[in-house]
Amino acid sequence: MIEGGIQITALNWGVNQDIIKSNPLSRLKPLQEHNSEEKVRCPRRKTRLLAALDAREAQLRTGRESHNKWLSERKKETLPSLNGGFIDYLKPLVILAMNSGMRRGSLFSLKWGDVDFAAKTISLHASTTKVGKPLRLPMNKTFINTLATWRKQSTDITPEALIFPSPKKKGTLMVDIKRSW
Repeated sequence: MIEGGIQITALNWGVNQDIIKSNPLSRLKPLQEHNSEEKVRCPRRKTRLLAALDAREAQLRTGRESHNKWLSERKKETLPSLNGGFIDYLKPLVILAMNSGMRRGSLFSLKWGDVDFAAKTISLHASTTKVGKPLRLPMNKTFINTLATWRKQSTDITPEALIFPSPKKKGTLMVDIKRSW
């Protein structure tokens, strides 16, 4: 529906009630959307957000390397290296949100079984959408690449496993990201 759809509906109602003779907007056609692949409303904000996420990842990665060095010096088992992957869930979660428009609750409850890499779509259950209806969303290249990288470093990729499980209680639904944000 075009902007001003309420006014058109009101005018149509007026015609049906014989209040006015004709709707002056009846011949108005909706605008068509072209090239809707990626629309960035605030490119500087997007750039700054991604830069901040990169800086956070670099800082956490440096801390992990320092900790591994400390563990190694004491002949203790080191943590696995995350080169080429994400340090934690925050950056992939934000990238997926920016590239899909999914809401926080939908992202938190997303399971690996909801992802169809072949069809390049994500299925959202009615209980997690704003409109209360199941939805199928297309995935763009950035979304697919981010999700594929996250999948490689995920420990549980069974269809029923959450993509972003709670870091505190394994396998349970994440509640919020306030601390990492």
